[in-house]
Amino acid sequence: SQVLGHVNGKAKGVYGIFVGDEEAAGEDRVAPRKMHGVAQLGEHVVNPSFLCSYRDDEGSLFLYIGDERVGPEGGFVASARVDEATGELSKMGETVCVRGR
Repeated sequence: SQVLGHVNGKAKGVYGIFVGDEEAAGEDRVAPRKMHGVAQLGEHVVNPSFLCSYRDDEGSLFLYIGDERVGPEGGFVASARVDEATGELSKMGETVCVRGR
């Protein structure tokens, strides 16, 4: 991330966490924890400030990432497919630049 007044600039992408009741989730939900605290997509996102998830009709889970960069290029939006078995994020398509006014 960039050094700003509210962040130290040491982050390296999007970090995954496991949220939920581990006992209720059962063994089939243990795998995503291996990505807990692991930075992903750092080569594509600098200041991932906003996240939005979406599940399509086939059940696939996607993550949209608002990248709030400071500079003349403005912010960006990136998208990724979430592998629910591992917690891994796979970038989809090109990162879209959203130029400021």
